[in-house]
Amino acid sequence: MCQNYLVTRHSFPYSKSTKFGLFLLISPISRTIIVVFLALVTAAGIGAVLWKSGKLETQLLEPASTASLVPHKAIYSVALYSTRNTSQISNIGGQMFYAIRKSCEGWITQNRFNLVYEYPDSPAMRLLSDFSNVESADGETLQFITRRRRDGELFEELRGEALQKDKRVVFSMPEGEAQDIPAQAIFPIAHTKSVIDAAKSGKKIVSSVLFDGSDINGAVEINTIIAGQATPTEKSAYIREEFKESPLIKGNAWKLRMAFFPMADEDSPQSDYEMTALLYENGVISHMIIDYDDFSIEQKLMALEPLEADQCGGGANAGSRTE
Repeated sequence: MCQNYLVTRHSFPYSKSTKFGLFLLISPISRTIIVVFLALVTAAGIGAVLWKSGKLETQLLEPASTASLVPHKAIYSVALYSTRNTSQISNIGGQMFYAIRKSCEGWITQNRFNLVYEYPDSPAMRLLSDFSNVESADGETLQFITRRRRDGELFEELRGEALQKDKRVVFSMPEGEAQDIPAQAIFPIAHTKSVIDAAKSGKKIVSSVLFDGSDINGAVEINTIIAGQATPTEKSAYIREEFKESPLIKGNAWKLRMAFFPMADEDSPQSDYEMTALLYENGVISHMIIDYDDFSIEQKLMALEPLEADQCGGGANAGSRTE
């Protein structure tokens, strides 16, 4: 999972007139309503809710994570899943490449989207998006590069570094740009580990603030519902026959529903977009459906391979370590 579901929000042009709810996919739902719903499921014995002033209270990442992420690379098909009457898009298609590597200093993640958008009354558009992050092993530093091209022309490029000790991000592109990040913000690898840790411990709700460097507008709040462990049938439904025996998809997996709220627009009661995902305990994600205002996108796992970790003086087995 890691960053592949986070940068999705920057790869699809969409309007922001109406947002779809975390549970009610046919009507808008606010942060306040989410809290009320979660309070109700808590009363039913499903899980615990922390809330304050009508909003979820963000839970800070616990210092010691038991999640073991596995270096791997994957290719996902991207296709239009559904549209609403207000949609201005007739079709979307393409691929996403994702890779996560373990280096001696931390984790390196790469995302590449190659997508074509088709419209009923205008020419098709090709959007290429590249995202690269280096997150230190202790979660204290994030270096990032983001590039977006429309029909071959570069229209956005971000470069910079975020430091937890300063709670500040400094951009080298655009040069001179700097901004604070929220005190509770974490980086992508830390966020993925926190969700896996919560799922392993039986928690149903995770609320986080995340900074990933993919947007000049800064951090995003993510409210996650862990809807239970996936059954063998549910897992196999999204795995291609040629890699059903891969050890990368043999472990436990959980069904997630996530809502994304931009911190730069904290007063807005509606989520930017929402997502359903199947997350494995090693960080692999096999299937995603992303719900925007007037259309939904499906991402299916098409190829999956393990990657070796860097040799860091840990002996003969150093290349197979996870963290």
